[in-house]
Amino acid sequence: FRVVLDSSGRIDDLTLLQSSGDDKLDQDALQIIRRSAPFGPVPVELLDQRRQIMLTRYFEFADERTLWRK
Repeated sequence: FRVVLDSSGRIDDLTLLQSSGDDKLDQDALQIIRRSAPFGPVPVELLDQRRQIMLTRYFEFADERTLWRK
């Protein structure tokens, strides 16, 4: 996902960049991000000319049962 925050840490834009393949999981993940806002003030040094910061994060969901099998 990509999230754009304003200087106070509020979400200006939130975009899903790649689907997990499960629409409910995608929507739930975006809702978690929305509910987490605001994130707190962004240091001035990190803001762009529009007084925003863009964060891009990638997560991979895995079945833990298959990760821990020996």
